[in-house]
Amino acid sequence: MSQKDKDQVLRHIEEAMDIAEVKINSKGETKMSEEEKKSWYESKTLWINAVGIGLLVAKYFGLIGEADIPAEYAVTGVVAFVANIILRIITSKKITSSK
Repeated sequence: MSQKDKDQVLRHIEEAMDIAEVKINSKGETKMSEEEKKSWYESKTLWINAVGIGLLVAKYFGLIGEADIPAEYAVTGVVAFVANIILRIITSKKITSSK
């Protein structure tokens, strides 16, 4: 690929980014504006997962009804909730509806 072709590809990428109004830093990470950022405690996803972990642990130890959840299910549930929390923390892109 010639330098002219490379420059043209870069121009197209820059134009596409301008159209989408995406800001990317030198590490390839998407930058969010201050309006798009929120504190961890404002994330409904984190709260739902934290409540899920709490309920699952409480049920497993018999704090809510009988302790009738097998350990494998309890561990699987907690791992899924924790994975969801981690994914939410490291996600930097917003989800938008496709209208």
